[in-house]
Amino acid sequence: MTREPQFGVALLGHGSRRSRCTDEGLREIAQRLDKRFGDVAVVLPAFFEFLEPTLADALDAVGRLGVTNVVVMPYFLFDGKEIKRDIPALLDEVRPRFPELNVQVASNLGVDDRLLVLLEERISDALSGLGQHVPIGGRLPQCGEAGRVGVVVVNRGSRQQYDDGSRLRDLCERLGARQGDLPVEPAQAERSSTLTIANAVARLSAAGCLICTSQAKSSSST
Repeated sequence: MTREPQFGVALLGHGSRRSRCTDEGLREIAQRLDKRFGDVAVVLPAFFEFLEPTLADALDAVGRLGVTNVVVMPYFLFDGKEIKRDIPALLDEVRPRFPELNVQVASNLGVDDRLLVLLEERISDALSGLGQHVPIGGRLPQCGEAGRVGVVVVNRGSRQQYDDGSRLRDLCERLGARQGDLPVEPAQAERSSTLTIANAVARLSAAGCLICTSQAKSSSST
């Protein structure tokens, strides 16, 4: 039976020249989301730059299915340059090419309690020895080890005029509150001289904390 979805979704990620993980990860998310929607919607991946399919490619593909309503879902964490400037400009460019499509844009992921649940799970995994990287101290703190555990949530980072770090700070504050005043410090991998990983670790270490790192992955940075 031919699939006749009611609407289409273009899951828009950043794209990267440096890692195939961006490519494979977004495609996997799009496939899983497509299965969750079933026959209601078709979900296709799209990349803002470097990779294909482009947003125009995705819009063309859903249009060929006879779909007229399309949602562009930015798979970005915070409101960086892409969300505030580049993606709106891209939409202004591609919309006239698809006059038959009603294209709406969904909000990016942002600060959401459902993300906090995922962060809690990742942190718990790290404390059990399932972290991605060996931490600065040489090993991961173990549950039951003496000392207060501190967490550094690391975002890629963005230029100050596009993201002042307030949302990352908010995410850290809410995560700490959910865990009963757990010490959580924000950090950016780049684009900041103050919100550095080293500074965050130093603040927690000075407070006598054991350190566990957690990545708040964001593609909203340039």
